[in-house]
Amino acid sequence: MICDRISKRDQLRRLRDAIQCFIEQKGAGEFCPEISVEPILQKSIQKKFIHNFNQTKPTFSISSKGEIFQIHIQSSKGSGIVLGVTLKSKSDFQIVSWKDWAQGDES
Repeated sequence: MICDRISKRDQLRRLRDAIQCFIEQKGAGEFCPEISVEPILQKSIQKKFIHNFNQTKPTFSISSKGEIFQIHIQSSKGSGIVLGVTLKSKSDFQIVSWKDWAQGDES
């Protein structure tokens, strides 16, 4: 039980670090070794990052819905994106979905 809590805490720390890298790289997952993006999603996510987060430092939060982590990334203007992230292996994550998000939206 204690090991489960420690591993979950470690997993969330690694996910937080991977998302921070992903944000700093403006959605270019190839520069972040712990996270990958489904190839079909890469261009649209990068466009969204450039459009929404070009001039601002976004904030993010992580929630869990079953096997998928939901990452809410929000600009200071209130617009944002929700990423669906799965655990690809013990140490790597993969972005498998995304959708637009605006302040006040329920997810």
